[in-house]
Amino acid sequence: MDIKNIIRNAAFLFVLSYFSGVMSGTLHFMSHSHLFLGANYLVVFVGFCFVAYWTRKDRFKNLMAVAALFWTFGLPERYAFGLYKEWLFSGLAIFLCAAGSWWLSRYFPKGDTEHQSALEKCQGENGEEENEEEE
Repeated sequence: MDIKNIIRNAAFLFVLSYFSGVMSGTLHFMSHSHLFLGANYLVVFVGFCFVAYWTRKDRFKNLMAVAALFWTFGLPERYAFGLYKEWLFSGLAIFLCAAGSWWLSRYFPKGDTEHQSALEKCQGENGEEENEEEE
């Protein structure tokens, strides 16, 4: 498990969502209490760490996670339900990203480049040995 990569991906998702205005309503709602604001940051960042852990192998899954975050945070909260249910949608976004990433990694395992490159390296070494034996 590559901790630095997970933290870096989580920080990227966190900063991307913050600057795109996804969390602006949550920050406005929670700004009356610094304790709740800090707890909100912590929960969202831990959730993004979880998402980044599940999407650490594949850029496509990272993009899918970001799309799920934008959809879950942005559209329903902004246009249908209002600010008082944002904590619910924050948790739902994290859950959907993790579940979607798990589903993608289970049914589309080709994103695991480390194992692929190791397999190709082993196949290359075996191929070289076979060529030497033929000569």
